[in-house]
Amino acid sequence: MDSCPRLPWELFECFLEELGSQELNSAVREALANCALVCHIFHFKASGYLFSDIVVTKIGAETSEHARTAKRLKDLHHIFTANETLAPRVRSFSIATSVGPVEPRVGRTLILGNQHLPRILTALTALHHFGWSNYRLAFPWDALSDSIRIALRTVFGRPTLRSLALECMDNVPPADIACCTGLTHLRLMHVDPPPNLDTPSEVPVLRLESLTEYNSPRMVNALLGGAAPLVELRALSVWMRHDEQVAAAWALMQRVAPTLEELNIPELSHFRYPTLIPGPVDLGVLARLRTLSLGCRLTTLDRVIFPLGVAGLLREPKSPTRLEHLALRLDWVDCTVGSEEARFLREPGWGALDDALARREVYPALREVGLTLRMGYGWVEDADGRPPGGVVRMKEKVQRLAEGLLAKVAASGAVKVSVNLFLYKSIYASEMSQI
Repeated sequence: MDSCPRLPWELFECFLEELGSQELNSAVREALANCALVCHIFHFKASGYLFSDIVVTKIGAETSEHARTAKRLKDLHHIFTANETLAPRVRSFSIATSVGPVEPRVGRTLILGNQHLPRILTALTALHHFGWSNYRLAFPWDALSDSIRIALRTVFGRPTLRSLALECMDNVPPADIACCTGLTHLRLMHVDPPPNLDTPSEVPVLRLESLTEYNSPRMVNALLGGAAPLVELRALSVWMRHDEQVAAAWALMQRVAPTLEELNIPELSHFRYPTLIPGPVDLGVLARLRTLSLGCRLTTLDRVIFPLGVAGLLREPKSPTRLEHLALRLDWVDCTVGSEEARFLREPGWGALDDALARREVYPALREVGLTLRMGYGWVEDADGRPPGGVVRMKEKVQRLAEGLLAKVAASGAVKVSVNLFLYKSIYASEMSQI
């Protein structure tokens, strides 16, 4: 007689559901793979979790890497062919490539004319997210084979599709994206429509909840043309690096002003242009804005220690805001030893920001300000790849300086100010900045 206790089947299902809800790291993948070997039912359930999120990555830009990507697509197609129940259970599919506008014919054919990709895409009948990121200069949409373009339109037209991300592509027909009628999250980075495109007379109905627009204003205008408010949009992420991007971002902000709750500007102009930022931008019109994130990357050649646009953007609202959380991320990529006091103690930009945020009549709801400060130095690691001991002492010194920032805001007692400091080895830092 078998004396081993038998657990209820419902408990086994709970185990699988718990594994499937975890982030798919190597340990979880191994556990799910082991479960798939137990029996047919376990195989069906575990394989669905294993293949629910597929990412076809890239390693380099060489033709050999195109061949490896093509092999991954071929293998994936064969897996779907041998297991017909897998593809309909895929919820997220992303592909990363590195195809440039001028590419050897073999490399372009391996990716842009791949015969397996359209078959994979048409099999993904219940997709929630699709992404294609190209990590070189943009390739033209019409360089894709006819079968791939048809398959992409099929994917975009899926009623289940909720999220779409495209990066580095030219001549993309807005009508192809506009057929994503169920889309709620859209991310476009360096994506342009055809140069001779006329704005369509009928605006596609895209009821977006979040939009990321990085250097793709013409495509966004083509998709969301007109001046009507975007009443569903809650989160917006834009670049504001030069005057055209500032104008495009401000136009979007005005359209989402009644509903926008989160605004992210990861690339903010930091040059001393007196009229660029804030320029026309007035955060006071964003009636429901709760969270604002700003980011800037600075080099010595910029001759700017603190981005004046930050204080300018926050100093100028014409009416009180409901902002509760402010996150500021600054990355100085080529610091030199000895510049720390000038960066924090003697830089007037910090005082301007402190004065702006301390005005409770303008920021009555502000509760938290988080500073993430990244400082890149040049140093020589030891034989074990560890930084020199002076780095620890340097960080302690810089931490003391940074903790004195925004003193007026912190003294109010109503706002929590936190500082996260990171010192890292930077490839941009001069060898003269050895620690």
